[in-house]
Amino acid sequence: MTKHKISIVVPVYNCTAWLEECVNSILDQDVPVNFETQIVLVDDGSTDNSGEKCDVLADGQDNIVVIHQSNRGVSVARNEGIKASDGDWICFVDGDDVLKNGAFKILENQNVAGCDIVRYGAYIFGENSRLASFGKKYSSDKDEYIKLVVRRTAMLGVWGAFYKRKLFFENDIFFQQGVRIGEDWMILFKLLLKAKSFIYVNQDLYGYRMNDCSVTRKLVSTVRPDALIALNYILDFAKANNYPVTKRDIAIARSDIRRNMMKEAILNRNKAFFKETDEAIGTYAPQSFWKDVLYSRKIKHKIGFIIYWLFFLWYKMK
Repeated sequence: MTKHKISIVVPVYNCTAWLEECVNSILDQDVPVNFETQIVLVDDGSTDNSGEKCDVLADGQDNIVVIHQSNRGVSVARNEGIKASDGDWICFVDGDDVLKNGAFKILENQNVAGCDIVRYGAYIFGENSRLASFGKKYSSDKDEYIKLVVRRTAMLGVWGAFYKRKLFFENDIFFQQGVRIGEDWMILFKLLLKAKSFIYVNQDLYGYRMNDCSVTRKLVSTVRPDALIALNYILDFAKANNYPVTKRDIAIARSDIRRNMMKEAILNRNKAFFKETDEAIGTYAPQSFWKDVLYSRKIKHKIGFIIYWLFFLWYKMK
């Protein structure tokens, strides 16, 4: 019987408290009889003892590979993990998250395993119990799912999927170093475009951990237009591959990202920060106030644009 291999790439940075649970959630999976697994732990220059924890977890485990590197960010860590992998499939699990048992079993279905990308759902959990499903939109039609991804209404994390490894190497698709927000979005879009087949399995199998660091809001001190830059990369890639993205979908995506940046500018309450934000938005994603309001999905978001406009007038008069 031909053996298939799943390589699980785990970027690790300062997650000692959760790393063992993460790795065990992979090791304890029920694996189909014709599959085997490889775990690639990439320690991205952790300053706690996560690196040492990786070595301890790999001790005596033939299917765990550990890579130690200086801190270069999650994109580089994932790229190194991809290069070190040797499976037919690649999936990504962050070092503080988990896989629900049964994730690998969906590849038992030949119709599923025959697809280039197998996407599945995720849930949010805390330290004591499961909290909720991500509840994002989905579709098993590839073009419809791509539309949801462009609009940012589907899950944008690169986790929550199995990808044929050849997709990365045959199409030279790797994570963009230096883009801190939106790097997953870019990669997911590119992989979807290049995939010849796609399926969405409507099961919440990826556990996304909400910890104190992720739920506590921290005021940003620098303007971060990375998501807008990522959108421009996506549109350039679509154009280069003759894939049509509608003006409506672009406007919806811009409205969502611009709103997030405007929210940061309002909360910062600093005229210089506000001005820098407004300039960045105008540079990377010019769009009228009316389009922002029209294409925003919720009433509170529409109100947010109005508040931003009022702040703009106030700072202009100061």
